[in-house]
Amino acid sequence: MSERRTYHICLIVDNPLRDIDGLVLLAWQLAQHGHNVYLTPMYDQGFDVLALMPDMVVANYARPNNIELLSRFHNAGIAIAILDTEGSPGRDMEKFAKMVGQTGIGEFVSLYCMWGHEQFSAFHAQGSVPESIMSITGCPRYDYCVAPLRTTLRAPEVSSEYVLINTSFPIANPRFTRNSEDEYKTMISIGFDKDFATEYVKDVTLVYEQTKEIIRQLVEAFPDVFFVLRPHPFENPKGYIDAIRMPNFEVRQERTSIEWLNHAKLLIHLNCITSIESMMLDVESVSLEWINTHNLVAQGPPLNVSHQMEGMSDFLQTVESVLKGDKLLLSDETEYARSEIINNRYYKIDGFSALRVSNAIERTLKNLGNCKVNFPKLKIGFNLRQILGNLLGYRLFHFLIKKIRILFRLPSNNERKQAKLFSKEQVKEKIDVISTAYNSSTKIHVNFPEKKELVSPHLFSGNSIKISR
Repeated sequence: MSERRTYHICLIVDNPLRDIDGLVLLAWQLAQHGHNVYLTPMYDQGFDVLALMPDMVVANYARPNNIELLSRFHNAGIAIAILDTEGSPGRDMEKFAKMVGQTGIGEFVSLYCMWGHEQFSAFHAQGSVPESIMSITGCPRYDYCVAPLRTTLRAPEVSSEYVLINTSFPIANPRFTRNSEDEYKTMISIGFDKDFATEYVKDVTLVYEQTKEIIRQLVEAFPDVFFVLRPHPFENPKGYIDAIRMPNFEVRQERTSIEWLNHAKLLIHLNCITSIESMMLDVESVSLEWINTHNLVAQGPPLNVSHQMEGMSDFLQTVESVLKGDKLLLSDETEYARSEIINNRYYKIDGFSALRVSNAIERTLKNLGNCKVNFPKLKIGFNLRQILGNLLGYRLFHFLIKKIRILFRLPSNNERKQAKLFSKEQVKEKIDVISTAYNSSTKIHVNFPEKKELVSPHLFSGNSIKISR
Protein backbone atom coordinates (compact mmCIF):
# COMPACT_ATOMS: atom_id res chain seq x y z
CA MET A 1 0.00 0.00 0.00
CA SER A 2 1.43 3.41 -0.99
CA GLU A 3 2.09 5.91 1.77
CA ARG A 4 -0.43 8.76 2.05
CA ARG A 5 1.09 12.05 0.86
CA THR A 6 1.02 15.11 3.10
CA TYR A 7 -0.40 18.15 1.33
CA HIS A 8 -0.02 21.80 2.34
CA ILE A 9 -3.27 23.75 2.03
CA CYS A 10 -4.11 27.42 2.67
CA LEU A 11 -7.67 28.27 3.68
CA ILE A 12 -8.49 31.97 3.14
CA VAL A 13 -10.56 33.41 6.02
CA ASP A 14 -12.75 36.30 4.86
CA ASN A 15 -14.90 37.22 7.86
CA PRO A 16 -13.81 35.46 11.09
CA LEU A 17 -17.14 36.07 12.87
CA ARG A 18 -18.96 34.25 10.09
CA ASP A 19 -16.37 31.84 8.70
CA ILE A 20 -13.81 30.83 11.31
CA ASP A 21 -15.80 27.99 12.93
CA GLY A 22 -16.49 26.24 9.62
CA LEU A 23 -12.94 26.68 8.35
CA VAL A 24 -11.37 25.47 11.59
CA LEU A 25 -13.61 22.40 11.32
CA LEU A 26 -12.44 21.87 7.73
CA ALA A 27 -8.82 22.30 8.81
CA TRP A 28 -9.39 19.75 11.59
CA GLN A 29 -10.77 17.24 9.08
CA LEU A 30 -7.77 17.74 6.75
CA ALA A 31 -5.32 17.52 9.65
CA GLN A 32 -6.92 14.22 10.70
CA HIS A 33 -5.68 12.86 7.36
CA GLY A 34 -2.17 14.13 8.03
CA HIS A 35 -2.23 17.32 5.96
CA ASN A 36 -0.78 20.69 7.02
CA VAL A 37 -3.37 23.46 6.89
CA TYR A 38 -2.83 27.21 7.15
CA LEU A 39 -5.63 29.61 8.08
CA THR A 40 -4.75 32.85 6.29
CA PRO A 41 -6.53 36.20 6.85
CA MET A 42 -7.97 37.56 3.61
CA TYR A 43 -5.95 40.77 3.69
CA ASP A 44 -2.68 38.87 4.14
CA GLN A 45 -3.17 36.26 1.42
CA GLY A 46 -1.20 38.20 -1.21
CA PHE A 47 1.88 37.79 0.96
CA ASP A 48 1.38 34.64 3.01
CA VAL A 49 0.34 32.34 0.18
CA LEU A 50 3.50 33.17 -1.76
CA ALA A 51 5.56 32.89 1.42
CA LEU A 52 4.19 29.41 2.15
CA MET A 53 3.77 28.14 -1.45
CA PRO A 54 1.18 25.49 -0.53
CA ASP A 55 -0.11 22.79 -2.86
CA MET A 56 -3.55 24.41 -2.87
CA VAL A 57 -5.27 27.65 -1.92
CA VAL A 58 -8.94 27.38 -0.95
CA ALA A 59 -10.24 30.87 -1.70
CA ASN A 60 -13.32 32.43 -0.14
CA TYR A 61 -14.84 33.41 -3.50
CA ALA A 62 -14.12 34.19 -7.15
CA ARG A 63 -15.02 37.81 -7.94
CA PRO A 64 -13.60 40.50 -10.24
CA ASN A 65 -11.75 42.03 -7.28
CA ASN A 66 -9.64 38.94 -6.49
CA ILE A 67 -9.29 37.14 -9.81
CA GLU A 68 -5.91 38.68 -10.63
CA LEU A 69 -4.51 37.56 -7.28
CA LEU A 70 -5.80 34.03 -7.76
CA SER A 71 -4.25 34.06 -11.25
CA ARG A 72 -0.89 34.94 -9.71
CA PHE A 73 -1.18 32.03 -7.28
CA HIS A 74 -1.97 29.74 -10.20
CA ASN A 75 1.04 31.04 -12.17
CA ALA A 76 3.21 30.26 -9.14
CA GLY A 77 2.16 26.61 -9.46
CA ILE A 78 -0.50 26.55 -6.73
CA ALA A 79 -3.81 24.73 -7.31
CA ILE A 80 -6.90 26.93 -6.80
CA ALA A 81 -10.11 25.78 -5.12
CA ILE A 82 -13.18 27.87 -4.27
CA LEU A 83 -15.26 27.33 -1.14
CA ASP A 84 -17.82 30.13 -1.36
CA THR A 85 -18.67 32.04 1.78
CA GLU A 86 -21.87 33.08 -0.04
CA GLY A 87 -22.91 30.00 -1.97
CA SER A 88 -26.60 30.84 -1.55
CA PRO A 89 -26.71 34.54 -2.50
CA GLY A 90 -29.84 36.53 -3.27
CA ARG A 91 -32.73 35.03 -5.19
CA ASP A 92 -31.21 34.96 -8.64
CA MET A 93 -28.73 32.08 -8.69
CA GLU A 94 -28.32 32.36 -12.48
CA LYS A 95 -27.19 35.98 -12.12
CA PHE A 96 -24.67 34.93 -9.47
CA ALA A 97 -23.38 32.10 -11.67
CA LYS A 98 -23.01 34.49 -14.62
CA MET A 99 -21.01 36.96 -12.50
CA VAL A 100 -18.64 34.20 -11.37
CA GLY A 101 -18.28 32.89 -14.92
CA GLN A 102 -17.36 36.35 -16.23
CA THR A 103 -14.31 36.43 -13.94
CA GLY A 104 -12.63 33.73 -16.03
CA ILE A 105 -12.02 31.52 -12.98
CA GLY A 106 -13.11 28.50 -15.01
CA GLU A 107 -9.88 28.71 -17.01
CA PHE A 108 -7.71 27.63 -14.11
CA VAL A 109 -9.67 26.56 -11.00
CA SER A 110 -9.15 22.92 -9.96
CA LEU A 111 -12.13 22.56 -7.57
CA TYR A 112 -15.32 24.52 -6.95
CA CYS A 113 -17.32 23.42 -3.90
CA MET A 114 -21.07 23.95 -4.32
CA TRP A 115 -23.49 24.64 -1.48
CA GLY A 116 -26.29 22.72 -3.16
CA HIS A 117 -27.99 21.42 -6.31
CA GLU A 118 -29.36 24.81 -7.35
CA GLN A 119 -25.90 26.38 -7.42
CA PHE A 120 -24.58 23.38 -9.35
CA SER A 121 -27.39 23.61 -11.92
CA ALA A 122 -26.97 27.36 -12.39
CA PHE A 123 -23.19 27.09 -12.83
CA HIS A 124 -23.68 24.21 -15.26
CA ALA A 125 -26.28 26.14 -17.31
CA GLN A 126 -24.12 29.27 -17.45
CA GLY A 127 -20.89 27.35 -18.10
CA SER A 128 -19.32 29.26 -15.19
CA VAL A 129 -16.71 26.56 -14.51
CA PRO A 130 -16.11 23.09 -15.98
CA GLU A 131 -18.59 20.53 -14.66
CA SER A 132 -15.72 18.14 -13.93
CA ILE A 133 -14.37 20.35 -11.13
CA MET A 134 -17.72 21.07 -9.41
CA SER A 135 -18.44 19.14 -6.22
CA ILE A 136 -21.67 19.48 -4.18
CA THR A 137 -20.51 19.56 -0.56
CA GLY A 138 -22.68 21.90 1.48
CA CYS A 139 -21.13 24.59 3.69
CA PRO A 140 -19.00 23.57 6.73
CA ARG A 141 -20.27 26.29 9.04
CA TYR A 142 -23.72 24.70 9.07
CA ASP A 143 -22.28 21.53 10.59
CA TYR A 144 -22.71 23.42 13.87
CA CYS A 145 -26.50 23.30 13.46
CA VAL A 146 -26.66 19.58 14.30
CA ALA A 147 -25.15 17.17 16.83
CA PRO A 148 -22.51 16.72 17.99
CA LEU A 149 -21.27 20.26 17.35
CA ARG A 150 -24.55 21.98 18.21
CA THR A 151 -24.18 20.79 21.80
CA THR A 152 -20.86 22.66 21.99
CA LEU A 153 -22.43 26.07 21.29
CA ARG A 154 -22.11 28.16 24.44
CA ALA A 155 -24.99 30.39 25.50
CA PRO A 156 -24.11 34.08 25.10
CA GLU A 157 -23.55 35.99 28.30
CA VAL A 158 -26.65 38.14 28.60
CA SER A 159 -28.77 39.03 31.61
CA SER A 160 -31.83 36.97 30.65
CA GLU A 161 -33.62 35.13 27.86
CA TYR A 162 -33.66 37.29 24.78
CA VAL A 163 -35.24 38.08 21.45
CA LEU A 164 -32.58 38.38 18.75
CA ILE A 165 -32.61 41.13 16.14
CA ASN A 166 -30.21 40.66 13.23
CA THR A 167 -29.52 43.56 10.90
CA SER A 168 -27.63 43.62 7.62
CA PHE A 169 -27.09 47.21 6.50
CA PRO A 170 -23.29 47.54 6.08
CA ILE A 171 -23.74 49.65 2.94
CA ALA A 172 -25.91 52.26 4.69
CA ASN A 173 -24.15 51.95 8.05
CA PRO A 174 -20.52 50.99 7.30
CA ARG A 175 -18.12 50.19 10.09
CA PHE A 176 -14.84 50.25 8.17
CA THR A 177 -15.37 52.73 5.34
CA ARG A 178 -16.20 56.42 5.38
CA ASN A 179 -19.71 56.29 3.94
CA SER A 180 -22.12 54.53 1.60
CA GLU A 181 -20.35 56.02 -1.41
CA ASP A 182 -17.29 53.88 -0.60
CA GLU A 183 -19.56 50.86 -0.28
CA TYR A 184 -21.14 51.67 -3.65
CA LYS A 185 -17.68 51.60 -5.25
CA THR A 186 -17.02 48.22 -3.63
CA MET A 187 -20.27 46.86 -5.09
CA ILE A 188 -19.13 47.94 -8.56
CA SER A 189 -15.67 46.42 -8.04
CA ILE A 190 -17.12 42.98 -7.29
CA GLY A 191 -19.34 42.95 -10.35
CA PHE A 192 -22.70 44.64 -9.57
CA ASP A 193 -24.47 46.63 -12.27
CA LYS A 194 -24.09 50.40 -11.70
CA ASP A 195 -27.80 51.20 -12.02
CA PHE A 196 -28.74 48.44 -9.59
CA ALA A 197 -26.04 49.52 -7.13
CA THR A 198 -27.30 53.12 -7.21
CA GLU A 199 -30.89 52.10 -6.48
CA TYR A 200 -29.80 49.56 -3.87
CA VAL A 201 -27.78 52.13 -1.90
CA LYS A 202 -30.72 54.55 -1.96
CA ASP A 203 -33.18 51.90 -0.76
CA VAL A 204 -30.97 50.40 1.92
CA THR A 205 -30.23 53.84 3.39
CA LEU A 206 -33.96 54.58 3.76
CA VAL A 207 -34.79 51.14 5.17
CA TYR A 208 -31.90 51.31 7.67
CA GLU A 209 -33.43 54.45 9.19
CA GLN A 210 -36.92 52.91 9.22
CA THR A 211 -35.59 49.77 10.93
CA LYS A 212 -34.04 51.74 13.77
CA GLU A 213 -37.37 53.43 14.48
CA ILE A 214 -39.26 50.11 14.36
CA ILE A 215 -36.81 48.54 16.82
CA ARG A 216 -37.11 51.55 19.13
CA GLN A 217 -40.90 51.15 19.21
CA LEU A 218 -40.60 47.37 19.70
CA VAL A 219 -38.25 47.64 22.68
CA GLU A 220 -40.44 50.34 24.23
CA ALA A 221 -43.57 48.17 23.78
CA PHE A 222 -42.09 45.24 25.75
CA PRO A 223 -40.16 46.73 28.69
CA ASP A 224 -39.93 43.36 30.50
CA VAL A 225 -38.37 41.55 27.53
CA PHE A 226 -34.65 41.66 26.78
CA PHE A 227 -33.64 42.39 23.17
CA VAL A 228 -30.22 41.79 21.66
CA LEU A 229 -29.37 43.42 18.35
CA ARG A 230 -26.54 41.75 16.45
CA PRO A 231 -25.42 43.97 13.54
CA HIS A 232 -23.68 42.59 10.49
CA PRO A 233 -19.93 42.33 11.29
CA PHE A 234 -19.23 45.22 8.88
CA GLU A 235 -21.94 47.47 10.34
CA ASN A 236 -21.20 50.29 12.76
CA PRO A 237 -22.91 49.42 16.09
CA LYS A 238 -22.88 53.07 17.15
CA GLY A 239 -25.84 53.89 14.91
CA TYR A 240 -28.07 51.55 16.93
CA ILE A 241 -26.58 52.38 20.33
CA ASP A 242 -27.24 56.10 19.78
CA ALA A 243 -30.78 55.56 18.46
CA ILE A 244 -32.05 53.12 21.11
CA ARG A 245 -31.06 53.85 24.69
CA MET A 246 -33.20 51.56 26.84
CA PRO A 247 -32.32 49.20 29.73
CA ASN A 248 -33.85 46.14 28.02
CA PHE A 249 -31.81 46.58 24.84
CA GLU A 250 -28.21 45.75 24.03
CA VAL A 251 -26.05 45.75 20.89
CA ARG A 252 -23.60 42.83 20.62
CA GLN A 253 -21.22 42.22 17.73
CA GLU A 254 -19.20 39.22 18.88
CA ARG A 255 -19.68 35.47 18.37
CA THR A 256 -21.40 33.75 15.46
CA SER A 257 -25.01 34.14 14.38
CA ILE A 258 -25.53 30.42 14.98
CA GLU A 259 -24.40 30.76 18.61
CA TRP A 260 -26.82 33.64 19.19
CA LEU A 261 -29.72 31.94 17.41
CA ASN A 262 -29.28 28.67 19.28
CA HIS A 263 -30.49 30.28 22.51
CA ALA A 264 -32.91 32.93 21.18
CA LYS A 265 -36.69 33.00 21.69
CA LEU A 266 -37.32 34.59 18.30
CA LEU A 267 -35.42 36.15 15.38
CA ILE A 268 -36.41 39.53 13.92
CA HIS A 269 -34.81 40.53 10.63
CA LEU A 270 -35.19 41.89 7.12
CA ASN A 271 -33.64 40.05 4.14
CA CYS A 272 -31.10 38.40 6.40
CA ILE A 273 -29.59 34.99 5.63
CA THR A 274 -29.75 34.19 9.35
CA SER A 275 -33.46 33.50 8.79
CA ILE A 276 -32.32 30.29 7.07
CA GLU A 277 -30.04 29.47 10.00
CA SER A 278 -32.89 30.06 12.46
CA MET A 279 -34.97 27.55 10.51
CA MET A 280 -32.12 25.02 10.77
CA LEU A 281 -32.11 25.57 14.54
CA ASP A 282 -35.92 25.46 14.97
CA VAL A 283 -36.14 29.10 16.01
CA GLU A 284 -39.02 31.03 14.46
CA SER A 285 -38.25 34.20 12.52
CA VAL A 286 -40.31 37.22 11.52
CA SER A 287 -39.50 39.61 8.69
CA LEU A 288 -40.23 43.36 8.64
CA GLU A 289 -41.74 42.91 5.23
CA TRP A 290 -43.79 46.10 5.06
CA ILE A 291 -40.65 48.23 4.66
CA ASN A 292 -39.02 45.92 2.11
CA THR A 293 -38.22 47.02 -1.46
CA HIS A 294 -37.76 45.21 -4.75
CA ASN A 295 -34.03 45.95 -4.81
CA LEU A 296 -33.46 44.71 -1.26
CA VAL A 297 -35.49 41.56 -1.92
CA ALA A 298 -33.22 40.79 -4.88
CA GLN A 299 -30.25 40.48 -2.52
CA GLY A 300 -32.17 38.81 0.30
CA PRO A 301 -32.64 35.14 1.20
CA PRO A 302 -33.79 33.05 -1.76
CA LEU A 303 -37.19 31.96 -0.45
CA ASN A 304 -39.87 32.92 2.00
CA VAL A 305 -39.01 30.98 5.18
CA SER A 306 -40.02 33.67 7.70
CA HIS A 307 -43.37 34.92 8.95
CA GLN A 308 -43.87 38.09 6.92
CA MET A 309 -45.15 41.08 8.86
CA GLU A 310 -47.37 43.52 6.96
CA GLY A 311 -47.37 46.41 9.42
CA MET A 312 -46.35 47.58 12.90
CA SER A 313 -49.56 46.38 14.56
CA ASP A 314 -49.29 42.92 12.99
CA PHE A 315 -45.64 42.77 14.02
CA LEU A 316 -46.19 43.68 17.68
CA GLN A 317 -49.09 41.20 18.00
CA THR A 318 -46.96 38.40 16.55
CA VAL A 319 -44.05 39.12 18.90
CA GLU A 320 -46.48 39.13 21.85
CA SER A 321 -47.87 35.74 20.77
CA VAL A 322 -44.40 34.19 20.64
CA LEU A 323 -43.48 35.63 24.04
CA LYS A 324 -46.66 34.06 25.51
CA GLY A 325 -45.57 30.69 24.13
CA ASP A 326 -48.02 30.47 21.25
CA LYS A 327 -46.92 28.50 18.21
CA LEU A 328 -46.98 30.53 14.99
CA LEU A 329 -48.98 28.97 12.16
CA LEU A 330 -47.13 28.54 8.88
CA SER A 331 -48.68 29.58 5.58
CA ASP A 332 -48.70 26.97 2.83
CA GLU A 333 -46.15 29.06 0.94
CA THR A 334 -43.77 29.25 3.90
CA GLU A 335 -44.13 25.56 4.70
CA TYR A 336 -43.31 24.67 1.09
CA ALA A 337 -40.34 27.06 1.04
CA ARG A 338 -38.88 25.49 4.16
CA SER A 339 -39.25 21.98 2.80
CA GLU A 340 -37.53 22.87 -0.47
CA ILE A 341 -34.71 25.20 0.52
CA ILE A 342 -32.31 22.76 2.20
CA ASN A 343 -32.10 20.30 -0.69
CA ASN A 344 -32.04 23.03 -3.32
CA ARG A 345 -29.71 25.56 -1.75
CA TYR A 346 -27.89 23.82 1.11
CA TYR A 347 -27.69 20.17 0.03
CA LYS A 348 -27.73 18.57 3.51
CA ILE A 349 -27.61 19.88 7.05
CA ASP A 350 -26.23 16.62 8.40
CA GLY A 351 -22.93 17.58 10.06
CA PHE A 352 -20.77 16.18 7.24
CA SER A 353 -20.20 19.19 4.97
CA ALA A 354 -16.66 19.81 6.25
CA LEU A 355 -15.82 16.15 5.69
CA ARG A 356 -17.21 16.32 2.14
CA VAL A 357 -15.11 19.41 1.39
CA SER A 358 -12.03 17.76 2.93
CA ASN A 359 -12.53 14.64 0.78
CA ALA A 360 -13.03 16.79 -2.35
CA ILE A 361 -9.81 18.70 -1.67
CA GLU A 362 -7.80 15.54 -1.07
CA ARG A 363 -9.29 13.83 -4.14
CA THR A 364 -8.49 16.85 -6.33
CA LEU A 365 -4.89 17.07 -5.15
CA LYS A 366 -4.38 13.36 -5.72
CA ASN A 367 -5.77 13.66 -9.25
CA LEU A 368 -3.55 16.63 -10.01
CA GLY A 369 -0.49 14.72 -8.84
CA ASN A 370 2.84 16.48 -8.81
CA CYS A 371 2.08 18.96 -11.58
CA LYS A 372 2.97 22.32 -10.09
CA VAL A 373 5.36 23.25 -12.90
CA ASN A 374 2.93 22.04 -15.57
CA PHE A 375 0.13 24.54 -14.87
CA PRO A 376 -0.33 26.66 -18.01
CA LYS A 377 0.60 30.28 -17.35
CA LEU A 378 -2.15 32.89 -17.51
CA LYS A 379 -1.75 36.38 -18.90
CA ILE A 380 -2.07 38.92 -16.10
CA GLY A 381 -1.59 42.66 -16.03
CA PHE A 382 1.24 44.75 -14.61
CA ASN A 383 0.62 45.34 -10.90
CA LEU A 384 3.03 47.80 -9.29
CA ARG A 385 1.66 47.16 -5.81
CA GLN A 386 2.24 43.41 -6.15
CA ILE A 387 5.74 43.92 -7.56
CA LEU A 388 6.71 46.29 -4.74
CA GLY A 389 5.25 43.91 -2.17
CA ASN A 390 7.27 40.97 -3.49
CA LEU A 391 10.43 43.08 -3.58
CA LEU A 392 10.15 44.82 -0.21
CA GLY A 393 8.44 42.08 1.80
CA TYR A 394 5.46 42.32 4.13
CA ARG A 395 6.74 44.59 6.89
CA LEU A 396 8.67 47.09 4.78
CA PHE A 397 5.88 47.32 2.21
CA HIS A 398 3.23 48.06 4.82
CA PHE A 399 5.52 50.56 6.55
CA LEU A 400 5.85 52.37 3.20
CA ILE A 401 2.08 52.27 2.57
CA LYS A 402 1.42 53.70 6.03
CA LYS A 403 3.80 56.62 5.38
CA ILE A 404 2.19 57.30 1.98
CA ARG A 405 -1.29 57.34 3.56
CA ILE A 406 -0.12 59.83 6.18
CA LEU A 407 1.70 62.00 3.62
CA PHE A 408 -1.28 62.22 1.26
CA ARG A 409 -3.91 62.11 4.04
CA LEU A 410 -5.49 58.97 2.66
CA PRO A 411 -7.94 56.95 4.80
CA SER A 412 -6.46 53.98 6.65
CA ASN A 413 -7.96 50.50 6.36
CA ASN A 414 -6.17 49.27 9.47
CA GLU A 415 -9.35 48.85 11.53
CA ARG A 416 -10.91 46.71 8.82
CA LYS A 417 -7.77 44.57 8.59
CA GLN A 418 -7.65 44.12 12.37
CA ALA A 419 -11.28 42.96 12.40
CA LYS A 420 -10.36 40.16 10.00
CA LEU A 421 -7.58 38.76 12.19
CA PHE A 422 -7.90 35.87 14.64
CA SER A 423 -5.59 34.52 17.31
CA LYS A 424 -3.78 31.24 17.80
CA GLU A 425 -5.61 30.87 21.13
CA GLN A 426 -9.00 31.26 19.43
CA VAL A 427 -8.17 28.58 16.91
CA LYS A 428 -6.76 26.20 19.52
CA GLU A 429 -9.87 26.53 21.66
CA LYS A 430 -12.07 25.68 18.66
CA ILE A 431 -9.87 22.71 17.71
CA ASP A 432 -10.09 21.32 21.25
CA VAL A 433 -13.89 21.70 21.25
CA ILE A 434 -14.15 19.83 17.93
CA SER A 435 -11.85 17.02 19.08
CA THR A 436 -13.91 16.59 22.25
CA ALA A 437 -17.23 16.66 20.36
CA TYR A 438 -16.07 13.91 17.99
CA ASN A 439 -14.30 11.99 20.74
CA SER A 440 -11.08 12.02 18.70
CA SER A 441 -7.85 10.73 20.22
CA THR A 442 -5.73 12.18 17.39
CA LYS A 443 -3.76 15.13 18.70
CA ILE A 444 -4.15 18.18 16.46
CA HIS A 445 -1.57 20.94 16.95
CA VAL A 446 -2.06 24.68 16.48
CA ASN A 447 1.07 26.76 15.88
CA PHE A 448 2.53 29.50 13.76
CA PRO A 449 4.50 28.25 10.74
CA GLU A 450 8.21 27.81 11.42
CA LYS A 451 10.69 29.84 9.38
CA LYS A 452 12.00 26.69 7.69
CA GLU A 453 8.51 26.11 6.23
CA LEU A 454 8.55 29.45 4.43
CA VAL A 455 9.75 29.60 0.85
CA SER A 456 10.02 33.41 1.07
CA PRO A 457 10.25 34.42 4.76
CA HIS A 458 10.36 38.17 4.01
CA LEU A 459 6.82 37.95 2.58
CA PHE A 460 5.24 36.33 5.64
CA SER A 461 2.88 38.50 7.70
CA GLY A 462 3.05 36.36 10.84
CA ASN A 463 -0.75 36.16 10.96
CA SER A 464 -1.41 32.79 9.30
CA ILE A 465 -1.92 29.89 11.72
CA LYS A 466 -0.90 26.30 11.08
CA ILE A 467 -3.09 23.31 12.01
CA SER A 468 -1.47 19.89 11.76
CA ARG A 469 -1.33 16.43 13.25
